[in-house]
Amino acid sequence: MFYRLAELAETAKVSAATIVVAKRLLQRLDPLAIFATSKQHERMLWIRGDANFALVGLGAVETLMPQGESRFVAASAARVAIAARCLRVGDSNAPAPVMLGGFSFSPAQRKANPDWSGFPDSRWVLPEFTIVDRDDGTWVLAAAKVGQGQDKDAACTTLDRRLNTFLKALPDAIDRPFTVTAGPALAEDQQYLALVDEAVEAIVAKKLQKVVLARTHTTIAVDPIEVLHRLRNRYRGCAIFSVAVGDRQFFGASPERLVALAGTEVRTEAVAGTTGTTGINVASGDEEAFDAKMLSSEKMRAEHQFVVDDILGRLKQIGLDGECNSQPEVLHLARVAHLRTPIKAQTSRRVGEVSDMDVLRVAGMLHPTPAVAGTPTKEALHWISQHEDFDRGWYAGPLGWCDLDGNGELCVALRSVLVNGDQAVLFAGAGVVAESNPNDELAETAAKLRALLDVMESDDGR
Repeated sequence: MFYRLAELAETAKVSAATIVVAKRLLQRLDPLAIFATSKQHERMLWIRGDANFALVGLGAVETLMPQGESRFVAASAARVAIAARCLRVGDSNAPAPVMLGGFSFSPAQRKANPDWSGFPDSRWVLPEFTIVDRDDGTWVLAAAKVGQGQDKDAACTTLDRRLNTFLKALPDAIDRPFTVTAGPALAEDQQYLALVDEAVEAIVAKKLQKVVLARTHTTIAVDPIEVLHRLRNRYRGCAIFSVAVGDRQFFGASPERLVALAGTEVRTEAVAGTTGTTGINVASGDEEAFDAKMLSSEKMRAEHQFVVDDILGRLKQIGLDGECNSQPEVLHLARVAHLRTPIKAQTSRRVGEVSDMDVLRVAGMLHPTPAVAGTPTKEALHWISQHEDFDRGWYAGPLGWCDLDGNGELCVALRSVLVNGDQAVLFAGAGVVAESNPNDELAETAAKLRALLDVMESDDGR
């Protein structure tokens, strides 16, 4: 539903609400450059190069931080409440006001290392300024709260003035050249090898069927903006994201969509079954033989099918019939390749009023998939909490955007790094099943870590 001030009461006084003023710009803006130059304490960036879509959120007018197991449902309900009292001003073709944020991997008892201060069980923000770059151009939305009895026209005038001030100091685009390195794999981690061995023993003993085990790598921090610039050019098929709270920043390039909702169409995907691709020569036809080998691997196909079946079952729990091909495809990225199965479903949405079906609600049903936790889910999560010696925080959690109409997209926050001061902590995981070889799982995590390190260690060309 699109709220217009003219459709409200004739009086100039309104109840407590949030007003959002939208303007379409004559020129296109570089979302990363705006994100880079902002001094706001809270900032978030989302780029989908393959969809020509990007978002930047600066500041916070509304902040939601529901905790615990019910955090998805609580965030969805709060979105409905905010939408119901949002007054939207501007072109009717303007994008709906957008909330940006994410959820932790698990609300279980958090561990001390690394320091995830500012990244609680969930955090969703309706920004003061939102830049939406899409096919029809760049839009800027400015938001502010209006108390009960305040003059709405005066509030709109103030917001319009703030918007014009913001638009007077726009930065130049970031288009620096760079080259990407190809460093050595990080294949020395005796603790991880022992952890995989222990997990295999638990699986053979029928305590669980699969568990996804992660490890970390700590290095010297680099400039997040430079890395994000390289990521958006190198991984156009991934979701490039960054959440900054003060000087702490969590960013990455996720190859995995958890869920997208646009109108009545729900899109998700199973991404599981991974192997390194170092040495593959596409020009010589190696890729075709490589893909055939992946698709014929019983271990990988079984691991992948775990995830497909789980997602279809979870969708059915909220009345959605998922559709997908019986044969997965091979997704190639730098250093690694995954088996992927896109899944679609249709959902009913209320017409003419705020819908209670939104992307947050669907995400709450899907997370965590066996691709990031294991099977059965409860047992896998308990095993992870008891055996991993670090806090996953927002790593492998759902992260993205949801507009006030309930549409949006959340990725699984993979291929990611947490930067705090002069330290950067990278995360990578691998799925362990009964047939797993510890050295193979270590090599998989090494390839995933190196995919991000290659970009972090690259030369900016200056």
